[in-house]
Amino acid sequence: MSTGPLSADMPPDPDEDDVPAGLAALAGQPVQITEPDGTTTTAVLMIVPGLFGHARRIREGFFDTHDDSKERQ
Repeated sequence: MSTGPLSADMPPDPDEDDVPAGLAALAGQPVQITEPDGTTTTAVLMIVPGLFGHARRIREGFFDTHDDSKERQ
């Protein structure tokens, strides 16, 4: 999914595996966005793989440790 001049120098992001393939294919492409009021605009889709990886880790209970639960209270 990484493109651009820095891609060759950057290691692959392990969280890229968590981005749905259909969405990853649209990365960097213009997409149409429909606002709640019905207006539309075009923007370039940017994917942040870390957000998808973080969501997976939450679903898997990665952050559910005894010490972490104390901090939430």
